[in-house]
Amino acid sequence: MERVFILQNGIVVGGWRNPTLPEVIEYLTHQSNEIKANAAAYLQHLCYQDDHIKAETRHLGGIGRLVNLLNSENHDVHKNACGALRNLSYGKTNDENKIDIRDKGGIPALIRLLKRTQDENVKETITAVLWNLSSCEEIKEPILYEGLYALVKYIIVPYSNIDVINSQGNNRSSLNMKSSQRLLNNDYSNYPTVLTNATGVLRNCSSNLQFSNCYEARKKLRDAEGLIESLLRIIDQAVEPYVNESYYKKQQIVNLDLIIKDNMNSKCVENCMCILRNLSFRLQEIVDPNYDREVRPFPGDEKTVKCGGTSSGKKRKNLEEEFLNSVYPYNMPVPNEGKAQELLWSLNTLNKYLIIIKESTVRDTIEAAVGCLQNLTACYWRPSVVIRQEIRRLKGLPTLVHLLKSDEYEDEPIVSVTAIALRNLAIDAKNRELIGKYAMKDLVAKLPDPQRPMPFRLSVLNEDTITAALACINECIKSSDEFVKSCYNEGGVKRMIYITRNGQHFPIKIVKYAAHVLASMWKHKNLHDLLKKDGYKETDFTNVAKQMGLKSHSSSPANTLHRPRGDVNVKPSMSGGAGTGKKTKNKNNKSKSNEQLNNNNNDIMPIYSQVQRAQQNAANNKNLIVTNGSTNADSWV
Repeated sequence: MERVFILQNGIVVGGWRNPTLPEVIEYLTHQSNEIKANAAAYLQHLCYQDDHIKAETRHLGGIGRLVNLLNSENHDVHKNACGALRNLSYGKTNDENKIDIRDKGGIPALIRLLKRTQDENVKETITAVLWNLSSCEEIKEPILYEGLYALVKYIIVPYSNIDVINSQGNNRSSLNMKSSQRLLNNDYSNYPTVLTNATGVLRNCSSNLQFSNCYEARKKLRDAEGLIESLLRIIDQAVEPYVNESYYKKQQIVNLDLIIKDNMNSKCVENCMCILRNLSFRLQEIVDPNYDREVRPFPGDEKTVKCGGTSSGKKRKNLEEEFLNSVYPYNMPVPNEGKAQELLWSLNTLNKYLIIIKESTVRDTIEAAVGCLQNLTACYWRPSVVIRQEIRRLKGLPTLVHLLKSDEYEDEPIVSVTAIALRNLAIDAKNRELIGKYAMKDLVAKLPDPQRPMPFRLSVLNEDTITAALACINECIKSSDEFVKSCYNEGGVKRMIYITRNGQHFPIKIVKYAAHVLASMWKHKNLHDLLKKDGYKETDFTNVAKQMGLKSHSSSPANTLHRPRGDVNVKPSMSGGAGTGKKTKNKNNKSKSNEQLNNNNNDIMPIYSQVQRAQQNAANNKNLIVTNGSTNADSWV
């Protein structure tokens, strides 16, 4: 506020009034540091949850002046300038402010301040501003290239460097005592806000496939010194109480179940899982950036898909193995140079993901963990083969199939990514048998039901789920009469014919997949009598495929019906960016509140992935965390 003097009836009367917005912005360039600090704090107060004031501040040149104050050596000046920028950059509707901050040099100014400040509150506010900025698509790339090094070195590595119980450690009891003491002090799951903010920034920045060079962007993230180790260290902390639950029960830790859930449900863990999902995208590009440019179809499919009996199934399996060993680089050298990126496909990492999927109750965290499994099974090198086997050995299949059972709309992203992961896992012959035996009912249930009224409307995620279910069904039935019959008994044929006969109501991709699977089913001649007995004709299975020019034995490189799939960047699926907070009174013109980060701004995408080192002997690895099976796990052994 400022003092004013008014002449009333010849008498000078003193008074106070609030300065106008233009006056506040003018004060940002005052010679006095105290006035500049107070002006920035008051501007932060004015901008709180007021988009009109935020836009006016930009139009009046306030953002550029605030950015200049970040270079001030005065603590209160740069601290309050950060707070004002935090509020100005908050919200989905304020991308123009975010772009203006970038254009005025705000990103390098924030990074310079992050490197030199020792104030925890300033670090927290800087990372909050960067998280808000990273929710804008146009700003992700400059933040990544200008800020990655500082965020990793000054925030993520030091703040995640907490003692973690390591099963490979020599002094296990000592480490247990340290961890137990943290639990007794009730501070185990308290990840620092600045760490949550920094991981939120990279969560958003790693989600963009629109960079000028996506491969180089992913490589930069994977090569960032200490990043991958720190992310997995945070995940270690999240799963450690679950892994050593029996130990903590002996220590009589109070509310242990709640502690386990709180660890896995934290926002920091959610951010880390999303980053790991994105870093796992197209992981085989580490050894060959063009590994999937020329994918050839399986040889002899037109002969072996007939699958009249056991011998033809074995013949197909032998042909597949011969093809995979000759065409795809399964036996290519896997990097074994002690680099951190090798942790992305390690067995210990896989174990952590399976625990997160089973124990977390946060949808985005579960989706990201399943997305990691999808990515880890999506490539063509040896690690993908090993991971498919290990997920089965660790009873991960029943855990994934259980996720398919949800009919909640909010779970649709999880169901979609799970269906695709199962489709990738079905490439393994033993997995295919188990999925066909225990998951067929749930896969068929994801197809459109003829009992639902028309028109049948689909979202993008519904489309992904349905096509993934069809691809997984196709993988199971193409070499097995038994699974064709199972699909038929569960109503799969009825649902797929419903799709092909009402193609105008469905996306073309779903119609093509359904027609393709029906054509594949008709090739099982041993089941023709059964199908005809219930009134079906050959044309019900083959006409649409012929009309669309489909060849059920063709495995086009562009057709994900026949290829493993990594995550697809369809639309943002995870949160990051802005937030809400409460407004407090501004005493002495110093704001004590600012807009906090929350989960409302969706801005993360999925990606693709890979597995562990082939050199490890999974069966003899004593350091594996073996997860408990689900209720029906015994039948999967």
